[in-house]
Amino acid sequence: MGARISPNMLEKDLTLLLARKLRQELQTRHVAVSLLRDSDSNPSSDQRVASVNLAKPAVFVTLHAEPGSIIRIYTAASNLTSPPERDRTSFLPWKSAQGAFQNESEILASTAAVAIGKRELRALIQPTFLEPLHSIAAPAIAVEVPASKKGFNISADLLAGALADAIAIRKMSSGATQ
Repeated sequence: MGARISPNMLEKDLTLLLARKLRQELQTRHVAVSLLRDSDSNPSSDQRVASVNLAKPAVFVTLHAEPGSIIRIYTAASNLTSPPERDRTSFLPWKSAQGAFQNESEILASTAAVAIGKRELRALIQPTFLEPLHSIAAPAIAVEVPASKKGFNISADLLAGALADAIAIRKMSSGATQ
């Protein structure tokens, strides 16, 4: 079950390792953290969205590992030419909740790319229709880390530190509490 980086390397194992490192980095910066998955569970996309949106997080980061050589940071792609103005305290349609947070998601992605760049790594930012980003009612990014049969192609500690810096910067700039 789940994507394989190689016959003996599962994506879920790598991403859980990175998520735990990121949690540790954020906790040292006094940022509250919740992981959607902290074991070998596999919640559905709808279960993930419901859990995230009920928690009302300051940011949402989903981690992925893929064979390759570059870090990719994704924001939710939009079919709209310009997102409609929304009252973020009222109901947001499930399949397009991210529209109200798209600008903040793009800022988070840029902040993450800068933090990664400060560690002499390169990150490419691009929009995607990856689930569940479009349904998340918070600034949201997906980070795809290059991996091979030996594990990550970059230091997980280095990447966790960069992402934690970006999230902490976002938290300070927005006055977020979570």
